[in-house]
Amino acid sequence: MKKINKFLIIALGVLTFYSCSFDDTAQDLLASDLVAGGPYYFQFANASKSLKTGVAPSGDLVEIEESIDVVLLGAPLSEDVTVNLAVDPSTTISSSMYSLSAESVTILAGETSGSITVTSVASAMPQGETLKLVLNLDAGDYNATAGTTLTYDMLRIVYCPIATGTWTINGTDDWGDGWNDGTIVVNINDVITNYTLADGSVYSATIDVPSDTTKLEFSWQQGAWDSEVIFTITDPLGRVVLSVQYPTAGGDLGYEPCDWVD
Repeated sequence: MKKINKFLIIALGVLTFYSCSFDDTAQDLLASDLVAGGPYYFQFANASKSLKTGVAPSGDLVEIEESIDVVLLGAPLSEDVTVNLAVDPSTTISSSMYSLSAESVTILAGETSGSITVTSVASAMPQGETLKLVLNLDAGDYNATAGTTLTYDMLRIVYCPIATGTWTINGTDDWGDGWNDGTIVVNINDVITNYTLADGSVYSATIDVPSDTTKLEFSWQQGAWDSEVIFTITDPLGRVVLSVQYPTAGGDLGYEPCDWVD
């Protein structure tokens, strides 16, 4: 009987030891070599993105503002856990050109993801040059085997205000029978208007481009005899921004506002 009691006491002691070990927090587990390779890991979600600044109707630049998401691979934990982020040396964007809302991501108890925000400082960024923000996730032994490096391409667009006012189309048809369904297609803020010479040899039209214009595109819709068609498009400052002779294909005519800035 004494031997049986002795074994029971030893068994209870072993059970007590193991039950106490479960009181460790998720943060303790991350730092503990004893549980390395546990049943959960961390990685970035959407670890590769190409981001551009925008333009508001006022013409002001709109900053890049994007979420950086870290996900938990495994069952939700019972405690908050914080995963650190580090800027990789391959980053080409200067620290003065962006800001992070935090240098670590916290995943709350019961959740499977957390996030911070990266925001550009467009005024400090060079125009038209793609820069890279590269971050590494540092969860120690709890890094996933993939998706632990994030690369965001960040671009400040080259923006030139569109000349607003009255634009002019002047054109001719060599044969004198119109453009045979050939059409200049003008897109102003996604409102489409078609311009064509229905008959005859000479064409002239005006285009009203309002002051709130942020999108202006010109394209050619092919007709039956494009080899007879010639036209120019002139902006309100008197600059011939497009000169087309005998178009051989339909599609965008390649107008870019910045091409005409003095």
